[in-house]
Order: sequence, then structure tokens, then C-alpha cells
Amino acid sequence: MIAFESWNKIFFLLLFISYFLYNEVMRKVVLIPLLSFSLFASSLSEKLDYLFQKRKTLSQQFVKATSDIDSYISGDYYGFFPYEENYLDVTLSLQIKGNEVKIKPSMKARIDLPKTKKKIQLILTEHDEEITHQDIKQEYGERRKKYGTLLGIKYFLKNRLFASTSFSAGVKLGSPIDFYVMSKMIKTKPLKRDWQMIGEQKFYLFSHRGFQSFTTLNFDKKIDDDLMFRFSNNIIYKFKENSLETAHSFMLFQHLTKRDDLIYSASVVTLSKNINRSIPKISTYELKTVYRHTMPNRWLYFSVIPAVNWDREQHYKPNYSLNLNISVIFGKYDIY
Repeated sequence: MIAFESWNKIFFLLLFISYFLYNEVMRKVVLIPLLSFSLFASSLSEKLDYLFQKRKTLSQQFVKATSDIDSYISGDYYGFFPYEENYLDVTLSLQIKGNEVKIKPSMKARIDLPKTKKKIQLILTEHDEEITHQDIKQEYGERRKKYGTLLGIKYFLKNRLFASTSFSAGVKLGSPIDFYVMSKMIKTKPLKRDWQMIGEQKFYLFSHRGFQSFTTLNFDKKIDDDLMFRFSNNIIYKFKENSLETAHSFMLFQHLTKRDDLIYSASVVTLSKNINRSIPKISTYELKTVYRHTMPNRWLYFSVIPAVNWDREQHYKPNYSLNLNISVIFGKYDIY
């Protein structure tokens, strides 16, 4: 590690100067802490080198496993195909909300199988991607329930009507365990004055949760090479609860540097707990900023997410939260 080696040189230089400039007492006061820190830095450098090498080994094993899965499912055991987009993302989150501090691990993965003519994909993802504010109160805040992780297999269909059409089946890991099938359709359409419309429709059928529908309609406008504006609209219908929820957000994506990005968002959420008896009411207002920094190695990144929301159930009192995430990617940047 170059950084730690540089610090070691500086510390040893300070040790050398201190030895000649200070008396015996000052030598003990200055030299002992500096020497201890120098040894600690050297030890930490060795440990980090070991962890980085271990990650690379595990990453290469992950790539090898995806290749074996691809060969097994397709029946084609010959030839090499690139797996650059396959990854396993492991994230550790520190969640601060009020006086509560929680640490939460999570992971997600995508495994493309190119030997199947890119028709099959394995997925592992947090089910929170399909849960909105009313279920978890706040996207990056405290959870009231553990919704589990979706593990499944996705099959892609080619058609001219949609940019992407797929069908998935799998299991939701958690409590209770839920089997599911899902269809997903994506439609993109360029509009005037550099606007673009992106529509996405998902239909889920869970063995425990029943039927659920997720509709997304985004309007994007590229301002320049570093700025993009988005007006996002989401509608979620849950048959078992007979509930309807909508979320509307104004978002600004800012590309600061090659490794730094910012997202600003302002959202309003409406909810009807029983669409036959009540009309949708505003349940949540939210302001949020997401800062993400990617390290030069590309497989390590962290994000800082401050947010504040005003919830109807808490009489619209401001609730502040802060999320600190650090993520490690396996596979994607260790193909060769």
C-alpha cells in the first residue's frame, strides 16, 4: 500500500529528528507513540493487502462459478464468453435515525448467462426495491418489518413493442418465505426537446402476499454532460391489502467527477389504505441527498445519504436520518 509506506517514511523521519532535538524525557514522550503508530500502520497495511488479495481470489472464484452455471444450464461446455456485467455487491450500512443507530448488511447479485443467447439471468436482490415509503417509512431509514431478499431466475423475451420483456420465478427469503412469479415490461420513447420517457410495469404474484402491481413512469431530460433532471412517478397496488400508493419525485443527477456523483430528490407520497372506502391522502414528504464516491479500484465505493421526511402518522414532524454505506463488488472488475 503506497499510502501507508509514505506515512511510514514520514514517521521514521520524525523519529530521527526527535532523537537529536529532544532530551531523554521528550524522546520517550514523542518516540514511543510515533513508533507504535508506525508499527500499527505497517501491520494494518499488511492486513489490508491480505484482505484485498483475498477479495480478488473470491471474485475470480465467483466469475468461475458463473461460467460453470452458464455452461451447465446451456449445455455448452466449450468456448469463452465475457462476464463483465456479472457481479455480487455486498453492502454494510450504518443507519442513524434520531437516537437509534443500526448496522445492516445486505447484498445483491446479477448473473448473466450469455451461452443461453442472453435469455436467462440469475438475480439476488433486496425486496425493498419494490417497497415504498409507507412500508418502511423511509427508503434509507428504520424498517418496521424484514421483507427479505428475492432469489430467482429471469427469462428474457424479444419483441418489438417493448424495449425489454422478462418473466421471473423464485423465492423471497425471509419471514415468511414467499414463492413468487413476476412479469416485467420496459418501454422507452424519445420526446421533443431532449426529453425521454421510460415506462416500467411489474406484476407480482406471491404465495403469501398475493397479487401486487408496480408501475413506474419517468420523464428524463439531459441538461448537459454532467446534469440530468428526472420527474419520477410510481404507483403500487396491493390486492390483499386493497391499498394504492403513489410517489412523485423531482430528481437531479449531478456527475461531479469520474468517481463522484450526487443525487438530489424531493418527493411526495400519497396512500389509500382501502381504495373502495377512501381517497388517497398525502402520507409523506421527503427531501434527500445521495453522495456516492467510487475508489480508483472501482470495486469499492461508499455513499452518504442524509434525509428528512415529514410523516402524516407523526403529525408531519421532521424526522432526520443519515445512512453511511460501504460496498464491495465481487466479479465485475476481476474478469482476467
